Amino acid sequence: MVFTMIFGTEDCDSCKIAVKLLDEYELSKEFVVVYVDAKAEETQKLCDLYGVDELPHIVTIDPHNFGHEPVFVAIGLEQLAELVKIMDNECEEEGKN
Repeated sequence: MVFTMIFGTEDCDSCKIAVKLLDEYELSKEFVVVYVDAKAEETQKLCDLYGVDELPHIVTIDPHNFGHEPVFVAIGLEQLAELVKIMDNECEEEGKN
C-alpha cells in the first residue's frame, strides 16, 4: 500500500482537479489518498518537510519505508499524469491477483 498526499488550497483549480482525479484510486486497496491544506498553520511542518512551494504538490510515500522518503513527487498536473499511469498499472496488477 502507498500513501499519497495532495498538497493544495481551496482556491487552486488545478488542486481540485488533482483531488478529483486521485479520489477514484482510493477505492483500491493499494492506495490511500489524503488532501493536505497547504495554507493551514498546522500543516506547515509537513509542507516544509516535503518542500511544497508549488501547487498542486503530490507526494507518494511507502509507509513501510523507514523515514517516509517519497517514492514519487509530482508538481503540477503534467507530472501528475505520470503518477496516474503508475497507479493504473498497479490497479491492473491488483486485479490479476
